[in-house]
Amino acid sequence: MQKTAEQPQPTAEYIGNAACVSCHAEASAAYAGSHHDLAMQPANAGTVLGDFNNASFEYNQITTTFHRQNEAFYVRTDGPDGSLQDFPVLYTFGVDPLQQYLIELPGGRLQALSIAWDTRPREAGGQRWFHLYPDERIDHKDPLHWTGPNQNWNSRCAECHSTAIKRNYDPQQQTWDTRWAALNVACEACHGPASVHAQLAASLTAADLSKIRDKGLIIDYRNALDGGWQFLEGDPIANNTHPLDRDALLPICMPCHSRRNRLVEEPQPGQSFYANYLPSLLEEGLYFADGQIDGEVFEYGSFLQSRMYQAGVQCLDCHDPHSLKLRAEGNALCNRCHQASHYDKPTHHFHDADSAGASCVACHMPERTYMQVDARHDHSFRIPRPDLSERLGLPNTCNACHPDKSSAWATEAIRAHDGGKAGEAHFAETLKAARQAQITAAEGLRIDAGDAGLPDIVRATLLSQLASYPDSKNEPVIQAALDTEQSLLRLGALLALTNLPPVDRCQPAARLLDDPIKAVRYQAAAVCAAASGNLIAEEQRRLETAISEYLAAQAANAEYPWSHVNIGNLRRDLGDLAAAEHAYNQALALEPDYIPAAINLADLYRSQEKDDLVLPLLRETAAGHPDNIVVLQALGMALVREKNYTEALDHFAQAAKLAPEDIGIQMVHAIALNSTGKTQEAMTVLQSAYRRQPQHPDLLYTLATLYRDAGDPAAATRYARELLVVAPDNNQARQLLEEVSRF
Repeated sequence: MQKTAEQPQPTAEYIGNAACVSCHAEASAAYAGSHHDLAMQPANAGTVLGDFNNASFEYNQITTTFHRQNEAFYVRTDGPDGSLQDFPVLYTFGVDPLQQYLIELPGGRLQALSIAWDTRPREAGGQRWFHLYPDERIDHKDPLHWTGPNQNWNSRCAECHSTAIKRNYDPQQQTWDTRWAALNVACEACHGPASVHAQLAASLTAADLSKIRDKGLIIDYRNALDGGWQFLEGDPIANNTHPLDRDALLPICMPCHSRRNRLVEEPQPGQSFYANYLPSLLEEGLYFADGQIDGEVFEYGSFLQSRMYQAGVQCLDCHDPHSLKLRAEGNALCNRCHQASHYDKPTHHFHDADSAGASCVACHMPERTYMQVDARHDHSFRIPRPDLSERLGLPNTCNACHPDKSSAWATEAIRAHDGGKAGEAHFAETLKAARQAQITAAEGLRIDAGDAGLPDIVRATLLSQLASYPDSKNEPVIQAALDTEQSLLRLGALLALTNLPPVDRCQPAARLLDDPIKAVRYQAAAVCAAASGNLIAEEQRRLETAISEYLAAQAANAEYPWSHVNIGNLRRDLGDLAAAEHAYNQALALEPDYIPAAINLADLYRSQEKDDLVLPLLRETAAGHPDNIVVLQALGMALVREKNYTEALDHFAQAAKLAPEDIGIQMVHAIALNSTGKTQEAMTVLQSAYRRQPQHPDLLYTLATLYRDAGDPAAATRYARELLVVAPDNNQARQLLEEVSRF
């Protein structure tokens, strides 16, 4: 059944798991009952694990009851309008350690109930109803309410809990007509549509089929199971004999095991991960400054940081691809590649054998609990660094097991044992400083971002932080990253350019507008949009093509308010202010108090001198987010423009209280105090900021000018001279020195 070059390739279609069993009985048996198999099921007596025998649960003064009517399962709870209603359960969602329930609402929406069933054994605290947000008081107006956008299965969950999802979202009507090839995570979710494979298998002998490289599958990675890890004599760690490169499984596993945004309406199997998705970097709220997991990030962002990944370890080295079970239990799993005689002994882990502390994962894969009961391991396989806890306030696995001890105790324990890495430099110090907007972070970012010994995802994150420190000194490290073959580094470098003037940022980015990787082209379009009309003809053509692709990516995420903010920002940069305003309003229609949309729309109104629209919008946003620093700052500035200094000062003071480490916010507060005649209070605020960051150029200049204006030339001279030490080329400081010398 050979095909000539002229014969068209047949289009593969999804045919379901049943077609796989006869030839793949062993794999099918392993898959049966796995988390993938049970990811989503029709609700019936055999699949529903929760207590629907008239059980009740109270949350936020609402009593929810669970009951049955014949064969159907019902939940009586607060609906979209807040009133108690009966809702039939259509599907179960997940199986261990919790199970949620999906309820259909008008418009084709499937919503995940926020009251879940704890499926763990009773002795482990399970067999109970619980709320996913027990410490909050979420009502029907909150986006986190089970009827709200953040609990919508069609947009948030379907792509990874079912197979070959077609979302079919109508942005005009905000309705869904979602379809799938399989309700759960089926064979074809990982192997791709199998109709051609099945046809070949039915028409060819096994010997002939084995001669066809892809076996008729879009995704064929069976040789990922070949080879493995082999110990050479005397080596404590096994050597890689896998025939595949370390990224072979990236497009299969990473889409559902990472934080990322979709770039296309229907991601296609067999394509590069970066052709379909834009990954999240080590963002604050998702990861701690040293890269440990913080938010719900799943596994891949951690794994990409690990020495395991760098060495070529693949998911399937530890996890069976069909049952998803570990290939061995406990330390025996790690001993497959790490000689037990070297590592699985007290001289390495310095705990009693068979104690909890002797477990490899206890030290190298600490757990963090999500959804109240779901403990997940950090996959970065890091060496514990309690010394970073001492210096930076980061968590560490030692004190997770020894909460009655200090991080200093843990550091000393490691140092007494073998020295560990205590005291060694770590990128966490640089990233933490950048997150706190410390001016001294810039040099560290340049050094660490250029360090080829750090993982790509770390370097890309550090590059992105350089956007807050625009300086010609950044150019060599950014240029080197733009020139590299690593997609993540090119993405990070593009992010580093975002705060430069339009033409300056587009000049180095323009050649990436037709980069072979879609995720890179996407970011290049956003960077270069504001330079449109100021480029040579060929670059302008490539920009317009990339912009079309960028807008298509936003359309693929039209149910999210951030996609409309992205459109608004792009249209604003292109000078189409009416389209930008429409896009921001579209975002607010989806989520009425979505902060980025409100802030950007208010700024757009200000630029168009529509001042009568600014304050009402910001006041409404602040009412829903009274402690949001960005909103407080924006509202304060709007009030200043209205000459309402008293109220503006209140908002600046609140922002300064919430962000004591942010020097920019402290300076705004101080300037506001000084402008209302409270100069001494302003000096107090600035001096407090100075003790935190004595080398901050803007702070030094502000101190010098305020002391000059207060008639204290000695103090003004001191801070101007300190500024010249930090920034020798600062002409403003030189002029200030000349001015105060005449006093």
